[in-house]
Amino acid sequence: MSITRMLDLMNDAPYGVYAVDMDQRIVFWNHCAERILGHKRHDVIGRRCYQVCASIPEEGDDPVCLNGCPSIKLAREGIIPPVVHVRMLCSSGERKPVTVTPLLIDQDDEQKLLVHLFHVKTNDARAKSVAEDVHSVFSTKPELAETPHDKHKPLTMRELEVLRLLAMALEAKEIAERLDLSSHTILNHIRNARLKLNAKNRLEAVLAAQRRGLL
Repeated sequence: MSITRMLDLMNDAPYGVYAVDMDQRIVFWNHCAERILGHKRHDVIGRRCYQVCASIPEEGDDPVCLNGCPSIKLAREGIIPPVVHVRMLCSSGERKPVTVTPLLIDQDDEQKLLVHLFHVKTNDARAKSVAEDVHSVFSTKPELAETPHDKHKPLTMRELEVLRLLAMALEAKEIAERLDLSSHTILNHIRNARLKLNAKNRLEAVLAAQRRGLL
């Protein structure tokens, strides 16, 4: 899958995504990144990431995002940087605590990019799950095949409601609390939606529903 196609798939992902080239210039900024940080895409594309995000540690004020930061140095060597917990700068001037999961896209015939997946108040387990979902999507065909199972069994209103909440980056437990249902019931709705959309995981299900205009 091409880098362009990979980034297209991430445009409506249920968590913030931005990508930088090896000169630390932002080349991609998705919708959720806009919602979380307030910075509009047209205002950040082409700027240095450390000028926009200006991340600092959870505790302390020493900058994490800077020219030639440890993450970009590792990326230039072909090494995926570790997950980090930082406070990113919002357009309002507020600093928002986020967990950042880096991914390295390095294809021989295309530009190398360091992709940052981030979500507010995400723990390491959630960050790992996000990264695994993204790797799964990148390793599959971009268009999910529609099967007879899909045609005969459309998504129910409840399944669509659950998918919409998944697209807002809510966990099954949070969705259960919001809908006043058990976590077991929510997991069943997610499983049924995945089967109907021929999706391997939650991210694929959300992206498939969005591509079909269901969300």
